[in-house]
Parts: sequence; C-alpha cells; structure tokens
Amino acid sequence: MMERDREESVDLAQISLRPLQLSDVDDLMVWTADEKVTKFCTWKTYSSKDQGIDFIQNGACEFLWGRAICLNDHAIGFISMTSSSASDKLREKSVELGYVLGSKY
Repeated sequence: MMERDREESVDLAQISLRPLQLSDVDDLMVWTADEKVTKFCTWKTYSSKDQGIDFIQNGACEFLWGRAICLNDHAIGFISMTSSSASDKLREKSVELGYVLGSKY
C-alpha cells in the first residue's frame, strides 16, 4: 500500500475560504507554532497566543487579499495575495500568491 493511500482522506466539499476571526486563534496556533510549517515561511515560528491574536487583528489585514483555509470551519491554513515591492519596477503590476498549510494537510 502506498504512503498516500494511508493518509487521512479529506472531503473537499468541507473546504472553504473565509476571513480569519479571533475565534480562530487556537486553530491558527497549530500551524504558526509548527516548525515543520514555518521553516518554509518568511516569518518566525509563533511562541505565544498573543502573536496569533496580533496576526488576526493586525497582520492579516495588511495583505491585498487574505483568507483562512478552513476544513469543517477550522482554520488549517491561510492564503493571501501581496503586491510586489515598490522598488521592483519590473513587477510593479503583479501580485504574489502565497499560502501556509498545517503540516497534517
């Protein structure tokens, strides 16, 4: 049996995108405090719930567009679009799509 066959299957109908809410902080901490996830990110691993609350209240709104990736209404990750750097004239009309997803997924 292949490794992939043994993984938990996910009903894709249960996946949704929505704005992050303060009530998502416990779910958010699962993946923002996971070094297996954050080693691929530009930000450091979160070590406190206050960092998660600050991201929800202040950081998430800094993106051009950002949404929680939800499974059964639990935030398992985040997807966002950011504008290119103002100093990078070659990309001034482009955006970057990024995402973070819990290591379980």
